[in-house]
Amino acid sequence: APMSRECWASIDEWFNYAIPTCRDWKLDVVIMTLHIGCKNMWAVQKLFRDKMADELGIPTLIVEVDFCDARVFSSEGIRAHISDFFNTMMA
Repeated sequence: APMSRECWASIDEWFNYAIPTCRDWKLDVVIMTLHIGCKNMWAVQKLFRDKMADELGIPTLIVEVDFCDARVFSSEGIRAHISDFFNTMMA
């Protein structure tokens, strides 16, 4: 299952996977979707954002979603959030 290894790992192991992957793909930005109820990832999102900036020099956008109920966050709202982020980055 996608991400099952990372979900059960420590944050350091997660970084050991994510950082080389971001380098290999030559990413300019990370967009991380976090489920509204996932306390584990919300607890480490600041560490992740800082690590991406410090080690790779790339920004991270955190997008809050509800994977179970599309009514909680609209597609239009998510698109606007992403668009605002990129408009700010390009300014």
